[in-house]
Amino acid sequence: MNAGNLAELLQMLQGTQKNWVAHIALPEAVASGSGEPWQAKLTVIEGKVTCQVWSSVDKRVLLTNDRAIRWLATLPRLSWSLEPIVPPMASTRALQGSQATQVQQVPQRTTHVEKRIMNTWSRKQRQVFALVDGSRTSEHIATMLQQPPVVVEKVLDDLQAIGAIQR
Repeated sequence: MNAGNLAELLQMLQGTQKNWVAHIALPEAVASGSGEPWQAKLTVIEGKVTCQVWSSVDKRVLLTNDRAIRWLATLPRLSWSLEPIVPPMASTRALQGSQATQVQQVPQRTTHVEKRIMNTWSRKQRQVFALVDGSRTSEHIATMLQQPPVVVEKVLDDLQAIGAIQR
């Protein structure tokens, strides 16, 4: 476990220029303002930071992205563990060029997301999430939405980073 404030954590993660997931908690039991214990996951993929804070009691999402980051920034001291992650498929394809082997990914939902949380997402995120059913490939979703596959892959990466889906 590492410790420090959010600014130190972000500086360290972005300084490595690698993709990471940080599992965050407080060194002592401090609540999220509502008096309940919480956990957080901060993801850095290609310099883009996403974050989700949820209740340790019932796994209910409390804060996401900018609101979660702003709230974590107000806390004087956090504890975290780091886990390296593999680059998103869209980035891997770009690095491999035209000879990339296309793997048909079938995204699946990992959790129930409350409507009030989904309302904080972009329109494309909501559209893609609605079509994720465990049987449609990312290519199929792109076709249904009449969007380029790279756009849908980016949205799927974002949804995976916040823990709403898995591939």
